[in-house]
Amino acid sequence: MPHASYKSARIIDRPGLQFSYLGVVGIVVFLLLRHSFDFYMGISDAQNKDQATQTALQTAAQLGLHSDTLSTITLRYHALPLYRQLQQERLISASPQQFNRSDLPVSGWEITAGENIRELQLLTNADILLDQPGGFRVRLTNRGRVTDFTTGRQNKLILPGIPNETRLAALADSVFGYTVSGYDFQEETFSADRQQFIFERDAPGFGNPQHLKFVISTPANGEENAFQLHRFTAAFSADPPSETPYWSAFWQSTSILITLGAFTLLILVTSIRQIYRGRMEWKRALFIFGGVLLAQYLWQILWLGGTYYGIIDASIITIDQLSQLILAIGIGLYAAFAYVAWESLARELKSGQIPVIDAVWRFDFMKYEAGAGILTGYGFAGFYFAILALSLHSFDLILLPHQSSGDSSQELLSLAPGLSVFLRSWLVSMIFVIAHVGLIYNIVSFTTLNDSLRMGISMIAAAAGMFVLLPPFGTDGSPLQLFFICLTLSVPLVLSYRFFGIVSGIISWFVFFAGLRLFSISVFEPHFASAQSLLLLAALIIPFLLGLVSVLFGQRLGSSNSYVPAYEASRKQQLRTEKELAIAKESQFNLLPAKAPELPGLDVYGFFLPSYEVGGDFYDYQLLDQPDNKPGKLAVAIVDVSGKGMQAAFNAIFTSGLLLSRIFTDNPAGVLTQINPTLCKKTDPQTFITCQVGYIGLTDLKLEMANAGHCPPILKRDGKCRYLPLPNPRFPLGFLPKVTYLNSEVQLQQGDLLMFYSDGLPEAQSPDGDRMNPERLLHYVEALQTEPMTSAEICREIKQHFLTFSNYELADDTTLICIKVTG
Repeated sequence: MPHASYKSARIIDRPGLQFSYLGVVGIVVFLLLRHSFDFYMGISDAQNKDQATQTALQTAAQLGLHSDTLSTITLRYHALPLYRQLQQERLISASPQQFNRSDLPVSGWEITAGENIRELQLLTNADILLDQPGGFRVRLTNRGRVTDFTTGRQNKLILPGIPNETRLAALADSVFGYTVSGYDFQEETFSADRQQFIFERDAPGFGNPQHLKFVISTPANGEENAFQLHRFTAAFSADPPSETPYWSAFWQSTSILITLGAFTLLILVTSIRQIYRGRMEWKRALFIFGGVLLAQYLWQILWLGGTYYGIIDASIITIDQLSQLILAIGIGLYAAFAYVAWESLARELKSGQIPVIDAVWRFDFMKYEAGAGILTGYGFAGFYFAILALSLHSFDLILLPHQSSGDSSQELLSLAPGLSVFLRSWLVSMIFVIAHVGLIYNIVSFTTLNDSLRMGISMIAAAAGMFVLLPPFGTDGSPLQLFFICLTLSVPLVLSYRFFGIVSGIISWFVFFAGLRLFSISVFEPHFASAQSLLLLAALIIPFLLGLVSVLFGQRLGSSNSYVPAYEASRKQQLRTEKELAIAKESQFNLLPAKAPELPGLDVYGFFLPSYEVGGDFYDYQLLDQPDNKPGKLAVAIVDVSGKGMQAAFNAIFTSGLLLSRIFTDNPAGVLTQINPTLCKKTDPQTFITCQVGYIGLTDLKLEMANAGHCPPILKRDGKCRYLPLPNPRFPLGFLPKVTYLNSEVQLQQGDLLMFYSDGLPEAQSPDGDRMNPERLLHYVEALQTEPMTSAEICREIKQHFLTFSNYELADDTTLICIKVTG
């Protein structure tokens, strides 16, 4: 499997740390160019969320709307199309900083009021509140200047007076704060029942509206000297800015579903495969799942608690919180499966960063390698800032530090912006770097040895995930421009993972993601934001200090710090057990006869099939010499120990040693009688051993045998089979301490087939439960055409028949000795 070169991917030494300090230069570049693209740059004396809400309610009160019983939701808006159109109309290349200093409505607050929502609806935007009774919406600049006031369909705002130039000019001045000097007044028909009154500016001014518009109608009740106000707008552009997106909602949703589906499928297939192979750290996976679930759920509740939960009933909040919990569970599972797949593959690839991860999991941060990964992460974050700044400046694009959702910036509107940014940054960094960078690199490492190709594919995958699923910023660029920026950012990100480890990758993306949002939080709510900014700043500084201390004073990771996962320890134990079983199996088979003796008048062959790796059966044949040292008898022994596996094998080997110690000096009955007391003493009460010992004279062909509870031998003569009778007692060995066994004799003749066997033959069973049984065994041997066959051929035929009969799943150890009398 092509992954050998991946072993070099380990935390680099001090030269790498010195190299990472160049990231400071990247941050300096970002700060120097920030004024040209940061949409929040130059905002001063801005109203905070509460102040903007109060300004909107005061505006409504001046118009006679009582909002005491109404709920409000305050969101941020970003008018990027207006910003671009103002640049074109006024032929200026003013930066966002200049626009913000002039308090132009390129960004600001949008406050919507209405009665509480009492029906379950999809919370997508604030329009659902505008359509409630008493609903109205106010748009303010960052400093609180009204640029739009709209009433809902169920709000009948009736104002006294005749809607002429004087009345509307007074309304614009007293309520909305605009003087109409320098404006021309004109009246238009807006629709069949509505009129539009416009104050058009004579000459354009950079900080003043191009025109003021009132949309009014006659009251439905026919009231005289009154008019119904539907909308007021302070338009700073001659023509309404086009807000046509580069991608339609359909294609945007489709691309998200396809990309998310592809990553999810890849993660599931890889993680399930690793789980099936037993390569999973369950404790770590559960920790990741629980941590991500909690962080995602808390982040969502903080965001919704600061926005939509203020406009819906408690019963609907409970239902929505349940749906948020389900969403958090899904994201938690995504992260947990991704981590399982990443870590197991990294261990399989023997990645050098695994010891660092193990130290982090032990909360042992005082390791040099862990500190090096953290510090290099800060260095790479500086590169991200520089790449982003240069790209935005070159393309003349705008930066929104927040992911824009509709017209809002989620973290900024949270109940605790600093905590929200911290949670969101860690979530995005962990999931993105683990699932979309590290896992992809590991998977590709199994397919190619070319490290450049690995990194190239990983960069493209990271860019796709960043572009479609987890963009760290918002901008007004085209999809091609945004993808180019994402691809450029993915280059140092993949390099940080490849050469410095996943700790460096996660830290670098966290610092980048959270750092972009730190600037915007400090703009709003000076007192509250200072605390939130300090909280976020502490979250950014503490890892750096920890990494610095670890590098300066931490110990290096050594072999003694190596961690072995439970599944690897279990696998090593299994391999050790398998090796021991293989040794035991080899030892047991070495005790069996290496080959059958070649004797005049006798053809001998035997085999042993254990039902497990080792078994409790044993057989042997030895030549017994006469006084003149010439072979006079063939001694045959077959043993069957109760039970299976290692314990039965040990007892069989022990019994074989006892047999060999007596078989050359005693007759069969004497052998069994002499070894029985020892077996009774040395084996446990639940163990019993059946044994058959027989001596065959090589000249007179007389069989002398003794039996200790073993299966009766089969004798086939003239094509007929029968079981040889056995004398009492027939107790198994080890059953009683004192047993006197007896001999029996049988005269063999030419053409006889004698079979000694264990109970594995008559007890053989087919998969459907069909058992062989002794009578059926006898008929089978009788039907077998043994006359032209040698003993070896007979054994092979019987072995294959019984293996096929039992579908190669033996119910018990099976042993057979065939002795054919040939002369």
